[in-house]
Amino acid sequence: MSDAVGRAVVVGSGSAGRRHLTTLRTLLPDAELVVVRRPDSTTPLDVPAEQRALVVDSLDAALATGPVDLGVVASPAPFHVGHTASLVRAGVPTVLLEKPLATSAAAAAPLDELASGATRIVVGYHLRWSDTAPALRTLVHEGTVGRVRSFGLHSAQHLSDWRPWARTEDTVSGRADLGGGILLEISHELDGLRWLLAAEHGEVATVAATLRFDGAPTDGAVDTVADLDVRLADGTPGTVHLDMVTPQHDRRWWVRGESGELHADLRSGRIERLGPDGSVTVLVERAEPGERDRAELRLVEHTLAVRAGASTPACTVHDGLEVLRVVDAARRSHESGGRPVPIDAPG
Repeated sequence: MSDAVGRAVVVGSGSAGRRHLTTLRTLLPDAELVVVRRPDSTTPLDVPAEQRALVVDSLDAALATGPVDLGVVASPAPFHVGHTASLVRAGVPTVLLEKPLATSAAAAAPLDELASGATRIVVGYHLRWSDTAPALRTLVHEGTVGRVRSFGLHSAQHLSDWRPWARTEDTVSGRADLGGGILLEISHELDGLRWLLAAEHGEVATVAATLRFDGAPTDGAVDTVADLDVRLADGTPGTVHLDMVTPQHDRRWWVRGESGELHADLRSGRIERLGPDGSVTVLVERAEPGERDRAELRLVEHTLAVRAGASTPACTVHDGLEVLRVVDAARRSHESGGRPVPIDAPG
């Protein structure tokens, strides 16, 4: 297999698809780029035009135009499995699959087999490639505050700020039929808590959840606020708050350890250590803007390295399935009145 990418197909023309398309053009200036855009999509065609991409209305049409060296699945979550399967059957060697894998763990189950074949699949939880989240993870794993005793992850941003070019009621995030809702759309925090803590504390074991469905312009069927109390396999407790109703964008992660606390503001790039005596030490402070763009660039560079055989997927289908098991448990807990419920076992 040649390392060169002559042709790449991006399935999806929404915010993720547009972002990946722009990055691919930056990294692959001479490649042929093809975008699959749903016939009913309302996203503008400015980015495909700027990036000299061919626009087609189906993946079959994209695959019919020639061999594909790289696939990107950035379509709505209900279509991820089908689109990935089509790329695998077509012999595409590497696929970047956007999160979430699907709308439930059961729906995503076929991806396990697809990922066991020749096609290498990278899952796009982009915070793993950002500046601040990896710095926090390093500090945790180095034992900066000792063994973690509890943790919290918080993400809030009003839905109307996500995709300013479209009516929110028409976007993926606001429509149940397209896999919207806060648990799926902002499942980065669920991947993040596993990525930070599972190696030492085990996977999420139980979830107690309360969901809301109001406060943002959606179809009325998707969850807009999620509050989760979780316990890891070793009993370590934590909380996750996700919402699309708060006007002020806010993203903060913290861990409390034996010898202090770490607080990370993922918006500003600042990480502080709070000592047992109340002292505050700034450990990381990012001055330059553009962390989201750097994370995107690193993610696509990693995917190209996987294709070239220089790396293995750093975020896998297994990781994505574990996130969906937490989502499923949160839904079951909410339906039961907020009782703690166990995570379903794999398989």
